[in-house]
Amino acid sequence: PGLRTFDKVPSSRAEIRSIVVRDGKVYTAGADSKISVYGFNGRKLAPETQVDAPGDVWCMEIVGPFLFAGCKTREGGLIQAWNMDDGAQYKLQVSDGMPSHMTNVFALAVNYSSGILFSGGGLLEVGAHSDPVIRVWSLDGGAFKCVHEMKGHNGGIMSLQFVLGEKFLVS
Repeated sequence: PGLRTFDKVPSSRAEIRSIVVRDGKVYTAGADSKISVYGFNGRKLAPETQVDAPGDVWCMEIVGPFLFAGCKTREGGLIQAWNMDDGAQYKLQVSDGMPSHMTNVFALAVNYSSGILFSGGGLLEVGAHSDPVIRVWSLDGGAFKCVHEMKGHNGGIMSLQFVLGEKFLVS
């Protein structure tokens, strides 16, 4: 009761896996490796822009001017960041040439008070190439760096959420 459909994302899109709503804009992304941005006036979605992601997008998060997308690429799981103010792009890598996660990035969460990004990846089942770890990312000297790893999960990390005033991260 009280819920109704105002508008729909164009049906020509592939499967949508992530939606973020911020500051009167709707961001959608999915299996077509594209992130679409729509203006929303309360009744209609108006297409504004579209950017190419490096692979299928599974999750998105926004903090400050940065849009983060967790993607699956041929090389592994990758987090791509865009600075929406100046258009700069960043690939978050554990080290030179090593992707953000070995398999996929299923979940992103931001601690807004510190501006730190958390990412979770892995496979749905545990295996030799699984990467069930939460990585902690921080902006340092103009680049995003992995500053910590949280290990101990038995399978893929499908969701991350802060609770109790951003004091605890639940996975």
